[in-house]
Amino acid sequence: MPPRLRPLPRLIVLVGPKGVGKSTLGRILGTQPGVRYLDVEPLFHEALTKLGGIGPGYARAGFDAVYREVMDISEDERPDNLVFDTTGTSEEAVALLDRLASVQLPGAREEDPPRSFEIRLVRVRASLDVCSARLRGRDPSGHIAVSEERIRQMHAQTEALDWDWHLDVDNSGDDPLDAAGRIRALLRL
Repeated sequence: MPPRLRPLPRLIVLVGPKGVGKSTLGRILGTQPGVRYLDVEPLFHEALTKLGGIGPGYARAGFDAVYREVMDISEDERPDNLVFDTTGTSEEAVALLDRLASVQLPGAREEDPPRSFEIRLVRVRASLDVCSARLRGRDPSGHIAVSEERIRQMHAQTEALDWDWHLDVDNSGDDPLDAAGRIRALLRL
């Protein structure tokens, strides 16, 4: 009798504006047993390099790369939880979440139910002033630069998102371990 296949990981998607601390929280969560953090910024840097700049097709190429990585990690590494982040400000981000929500992989046996992702959306918040200060203080080499105006627009767009949040976390403080601890506790990581 073939063994049952392990379920797909629970996807924890950290959503918030640039500078809110999504990557920092993701890296902290990724140190927990059974949790893998996928840093998506390098995938978008690669898309930016291949396309020669931000333009038509950039977001789609970046989110396609995220999808491929999520699928590869899910099948190869099989973590219990897979964390990644997005600002949620593009149609392609929504398309990625829809695409992941529709994944149905077969079970090990015909009678086994299909395997699918359990997706948990975590809104991460901080004021525009806090996000702007963090962006000014970080090393720009690992991040895609955007203008102050675009930062304001993205902040407003993420605040306006009306998604079915599983958790809403204020990350305005100086200690990201506090926000990561709330995420860990509420999602039982």
